[in-house]
Amino acid sequence: MLFLAACAREGGISGTEQEDSDFLRAQDLKQRGLKTEALAAYLRVIARRGELAPESYLDAGLIYFQDNKDPFKGWYYMQQYLVLQPSSPRREEVRQQVMAAEREALLQTTDAALQFQLLLRSEEHTSELQSPMYLVCRLLLEKK
Repeated sequence: MLFLAACAREGGISGTEQEDSDFLRAQDLKQRGLKTEALAAYLRVIARRGELAPESYLDAGLIYFQDNKDPFKGWYYMQQYLVLQPSSPRREEVRQQVMAAEREALLQTTDAALQFQLLLRSEEHTSELQSPMYLVCRLLLEKK
């Protein structure tokens, strides 16, 4: 981790994540309820600081999951936090959120798969109804 900090300083990043102007802006925006703008600021911090932005990963993940209802991105960013902060005192709390995001992602995936299957069945039924044999049967029934 010391090596990463040294590399970051050489690359023009100085100070801690909590001193980063975009991080401070994101915190302020989040407090004011401007979650979309806060997320954009957190993502800028992540883009600039990379592994030196664990709190931004966590906050971005929470916004994606809780506010944007995107469990896939929420899971990814919260999981990154756990990788970057393995001994965090918040580890258990974050792990619970990661598990909730996994459950929600699974539900959404299952829901989408079921909808896709229904669509396929509907298309199969439609193509059966349009088959020449069915059309002939329908014409014969209509003539009666």
